[in-house]
Amino acid sequence: MKNKITNYIEYYPDILLKEISINPVGYLPLGAMEWHSYHLPLGFDGMACEYFFRRLAKLKGGVVFPTLHYGIAENMPHPASFTLPDKNYKAFVRNIIKGIISLGIKVVIVGTGHWSANQIMCLLDLSAEFNKKYENKRVLVSGLPLGITGYEKGLIIDHAGVYETSFGIELFPDKVRLERLGNAYLENWNFPDAEQLAYFGIECRRDPRKHSSKEEGHKIFSILISDYINLIDEMFAGKTGLLEKYSRMASDFLKSNFSELYGNTDPLKFYKKVKKILIKKYYGKNNQLTT
Repeated sequence: MKNKITNYIEYYPDILLKEISINPVGYLPLGAMEWHSYHLPLGFDGMACEYFFRRLAKLKGGVVFPTLHYGIAENMPHPASFTLPDKNYKAFVRNIIKGIISLGIKVVIVGTGHWSANQIMCLLDLSAEFNKKYENKRVLVSGLPLGITGYEKGLIIDHAGVYETSFGIELFPDKVRLERLGNAYLENWNFPDAEQLAYFGIECRRDPRKHSSKEEGHKIFSILISDYINLIDEMFAGKTGLLEKYSRMASDFLKSNFSELYGNTDPLKFYKKVKKILIKKYYGKNNQLTT
């Protein structure tokens, strides 16, 4: 059944409860308030998740709950980036999921467009916690980084690079402004390069100005929408095969230390170098933001 309304904030209570009785699936988009270079919005992660879930809900029914844009953005202190302490974040998301389940939702799809290791671990932990708690009540919770399902199909995520830029072109093309990147490094894209990452905030081996496209964005969307439809169908049937598979893939991704992007470079040491450049560039001696 296709549904004209998808967003919780647009429902009236009686219509909301009727939709849940027909399609008891709830979507919780998560993101982070984090610099995505000059060409993507600061709230890109949450926006990507929300816009994707809206389109998914049009096909599968259910309710998209308000996006939590604040997240755990622990890696790079770019200007206008915010982060929440892990413990506070986990407790907050746990309470939101409890509220969603209390409405009669049977399948909870929690997704994060933000790929912080700490944020992903938080979702994997919460999924396991809720699935154990409700194993006899036919309620299942999936907490995954958006895009992990496509890993075995060759999708490689990045930060403000070809993957995210192309996905943005598919979901909200009017908000992607590639022309704002200018021409610096255009002929010499050399990631991982600490100076380049500090100045551009882009984690990607390919230059997004050359390789991002509407076609690539639609390919990403098509893979993910098919995967999530299959996942929801399985969860409604009380099966956990795909859910467990994708959770393992997310866990393995964390263990790989982002090797697809960084190769033999140690990301933690690399981030420390980037932070030093950022602090010097943007914050000065008194640790105050300067322009």
